[in-house]
Amino acid sequence: MTALSIQPPYPTITDIDGQPLEDGYIWIGVANLPPIGNPIAVYWDAALTQPAALPVRTRGGYPVNAGTPARLYVNSDYSIQVQNRNGSVIYSAPDGASDRFSSAQISFLQAGSGAVVRTAQSKMRDVVSVKDFGAVGDGVADDTAAFNAAQGAAGNVTLLMPPGTYVLNNFRPKTGVRLIGFGYEVTAIKQGAAGNPAVNCTSDVTTGQISSAAVLNCKVIGETSATAAAVLVAASGVFAVWKSQFDFVASQTFRALEVQGAAANNVFRCDFKVTSQDTTDTAVLVNGGTYNNYDLFLTNCANGKALNFVGANCTFTRAVSDGQLLFSGNGTVINSAVVEEIPGSSLLADTYPACIVSNGFNETFVNPRVILSAASAAKVLYAFRPFDNTVFFSPVITASTLANPFMADNAFKFSIIRGKSNTTNKMNTIFTDSGGNANTTLRRVSFIGDCTDWLTNNTPTAGKAIQYLAPNAPFNFTVNDQTSAVIWEPTGAIAFCNLNLPQSPVDGQVVSFSTTQTITTLNIGTALPSGVNVSLVPTTIAANTQFSVIYYANGNKWYVI
Repeated sequence: MTALSIQPPYPTITDIDGQPLEDGYIWIGVANLPPIGNPIAVYWDAALTQPAALPVRTRGGYPVNAGTPARLYVNSDYSIQVQNRNGSVIYSAPDGASDRFSSAQISFLQAGSGAVVRTAQSKMRDVVSVKDFGAVGDGVADDTAAFNAAQGAAGNVTLLMPPGTYVLNNFRPKTGVRLIGFGYEVTAIKQGAAGNPAVNCTSDVTTGQISSAAVLNCKVIGETSATAAAVLVAASGVFAVWKSQFDFVASQTFRALEVQGAAANNVFRCDFKVTSQDTTDTAVLVNGGTYNNYDLFLTNCANGKALNFVGANCTFTRAVSDGQLLFSGNGTVINSAVVEEIPGSSLLADTYPACIVSNGFNETFVNPRVILSAASAAKVLYAFRPFDNTVFFSPVITASTLANPFMADNAFKFSIIRGKSNTTNKMNTIFTDSGGNANTTLRRVSFIGDCTDWLTNNTPTAGKAIQYLAPNAPFNFTVNDQTSAVIWEPTGAIAFCNLNLPQSPVDGQVVSFSTTQTITTLNIGTALPSGVNVSLVPTTIAANTQFSVIYYANGNKWYVI
């Protein structure tokens, strides 16, 4: 037997307060005329044999015939008006045959004290669906025009994207336009053209300033041969993009996200949360912007590079990747920067052949990690590349086949606070001069806490560099600018030493000298900078003795201390 649907036998009419209408009045009249004063014949039965007197009264929300709920019938179009016992209009329609289901004629009252009556139409217009304006969402039809119609001329609207795949070609959201999907699994935006982003959030003379814009809770799918980012956020000239949110999952893109804010750093106070997989170029490219927040999870980057970031005073909640992370963010704090693998291309020929690269002043890395298989370790030379005043707080390297922990290609000052590493080399074996001694670069590294994994003897250099020599005959010796201590271990007594002090001394700089054998004559060389003098430097040094000199800038002179 076929299942039968059980329907209510009579329609229910509610009062202004949402309760069933008691002792109300129903007026039926000529279509498009006021029903009161223009009545038509109304009946209690479909055969139109039992006339109903107007106005029809209600009880418990139903029209009643002799106290019994009943239905009403007419044989033409009609107008209708329903009043409560106080004469207030509850419902009115000029053409009841066509308008009886109009949302403009249906009352809505929210639960709770103080709620006011609205029409159902007003309630449903609180939010806008892109399908209200003709979006198809079948992954084939171009829905850009529908999205433009939905956002209107002024913007400032929330656009819901019901489940579906919406093809967009360079959609330009206006200020306050928020695209919100129903979940990454069911709502997707698909890039409609190879050379254009799907969503182009650019502030310029066309859109003006953009704030409170958003792309949320959806997936973004790239065009197969794309040469443009799937989502572009850019500020042009004096027009800013600010206080906006971008939280989406991207797949099969050329680039998941591109931020262009170099013009006056006019992309600011924005939140970017992007999960990306399968990109043919750098997954996220950021060129400018300030005080923005980033949370990135970037996997399977074909060219071996996941992030290229340029900005200032930004914060990374997380940056996890398969591929190199490059930060040029002055004053930026990077939490949980993690490189797990290097897929695709080798980085050995890269300018910075490292997994996590700092290239901005005063960057701070909190709990950065490099975790590499042997195959990935063969594609890089270093785990980290530091820059000036970079701080690495508890860095961890898990890559036993990787030779070097830090890149020693510069003389920048940076700090390492504790951390763990199982790389082949310690830092004092790679930060060396041609003689294998710790050079001025290592002197600029500040170690704080346990240094076991970074230095062979777990002894921080504390900002000092040492020069060592074991001469067997008279010799010339030049003290480097960054040297703090000089150790001589001659094979026997030495007739003389020609000594040149640092060429670019700084005020308060101290250099200590120690010898294990007698040096009969100590000559201070003539290669001092113009105007620099020495005072009371000894002319002979006995075996197993030492002396120190300090540079006093006010007198432009070295003194023995």
